[in-house]
Amino acid sequence: MKNVNVLGTMIEIHPNHGKPQRRILIPFLESVFRFDILDDGPISWRFDINSQSDAFIATYEVYSTWIPGDSVAGQKSDHPNSK
Repeated sequence: MKNVNVLGTMIEIHPNHGKPQRRILIPFLESVFRFDILDDGPISWRFDINSQSDAFIATYEVYSTWIPGDSVAGQKSDHPNSK
């Protein structure tokens, strides 16, 4: 996540799995939030994002390590890279 405002801001991210994370976002610097869970994929994630700023402007990217075709809840994978 990157704060693209000239003012710093506090952010809270509440996932539907795991603990919330809080950070101060410095202007124009990136901050990485990592959320994970030990379970068979795919996992459905939902995030509630809160800021106490009157002018919160941020950009973000979301990444996943799950690959379509990987095993799902104990099923055998047909993905060519699976073992």
